Amino acid sequence: MAFAAFGYVFMSINNFISIMFTSLNDGKISGIIALCNGFLFIIAFILLFSTLWGVTGVFIALPAADAATLLVTGFLFLKFRKKFNYA
Repeated sequence: MAFAAFGYVFMSINNFISIMFTSLNDGKISGIIALCNGFLFIIAFILLFSTLWGVTGVFIALPAADAATLLVTGFLFLKFRKKFNYA
């Protein structure tokens, strides 16, 4: 069950970037990050991993969803860096 602990690192980065886009007055990008993290990837990975590994797959699904959201977050962070002039 130590797999779930890795999700906190990814989740904190995702939350920070989502809050950053909200403070930059772009709720659409923040909403995309939140939707991926809170709904899309979690449901997809729970369904996939629970069929593959049973109950253990449910525990692996949450950090995997946070890691997949981190990829989306990183892409959006790099894509909009010139628009908002933060990097």
